[in-house]
Amino acid sequence: MKGGILAGRFLLRFVLLFCLLQASWILWGDSYRVVFRAMAAISLGRGDARQELSLEPAKTARGDTRVVIVNRSLMAADGSGPVRNLDFHSRSLAWSPACLLSALILASSVPWPRRLRALGLGLLLQHGVILVLLGFCVWLDSAALGLAHIPPLTERMLVAVKEGFLHNLPLALPVLMWAFMLYDKNAFSDARSGWLSGREPLSRQKKLRK
Repeated sequence: MKGGILAGRFLLRFVLLFCLLQASWILWGDSYRVVFRAMAAISLGRGDARQELSLEPAKTARGDTRVVIVNRSLMAADGSGPVRNLDFHSRSLAWSPACLLSALILASSVPWPRRLRALGLGLLLQHGVILVLLGFCVWLDSAALGLAHIPPLTERMLVAVKEGFLHNLPLALPVLMWAFMLYDKNAFSDARSGWLSGREPLSRQKKLRK
């Protein structure tokens, strides 16, 4: 069936592209880690009169980058005092979702100009959303140092949201963005008439009639 062939071609292109992009971490991983860390530092800032934020490399089971949160009022004159560390993996948080979104868009059967526009805008928006949610995680962790006042029940709920974000949303987000950015009525009609019924897509039928 032609619908099955179309779906098979898409899946083959997607799998090949995703594997190639993930494998390129060996070559570009260190550079990307530095760039993403710089983006996060700019996004989060350095804190304010009460709070100090800094990002540094880390080699722990929880991540390769560490956000150090400090409440200035709790620090002693010698620099000692309680701190809060938020560790994350640049690859799982940002690189892998970027690879997933890129593979989905590039494997799609829409015109190349549209694919490239969707890719550029999609990667920009995806990194922006991840950085905003990373800021949310930092704000939530700062409550342990008295920098944010959150009711206990609300804090427990927000901690569950944070854990869900760190473990699930980075990979779910690209799929949602791909579906949103490349969706249109014609594409849906193509999927419904081509992939599901096995007939030639409607847009293809119109071209053949002309």
